[in-house]
Amino acid sequence: MRLVVDAEGGLSIDARGRAPGRGAYLCAEPDCWRRAARGRALGAALRQDLGDDALALLAGGPPPERAGVVGAGARYASAGETTP
Repeated sequence: MRLVVDAEGGLSIDARGRAPGRGAYLCAEPDCWRRAARGRALGAALRQDLGDDALALLAGGPPPERAGVVGAGARYASAGETTP
């Protein structure tokens, strides 16, 4: 799932993946969102400090329609597997 920082510095979920602004991706698992809220990697990827509003968005987890979606992103071959 893509998160994007708009021109005013607000963080939002980019459901279509096409919104203008600096973006970063998180998986659709709630645990990924909780880790992103606790760490600094997402803020570094977005090149800004995450404020209280952004942290509240992350703490809420992914939108329910996307949470737990398996295979939502690119598929990479694991060891001994070939890609179609």
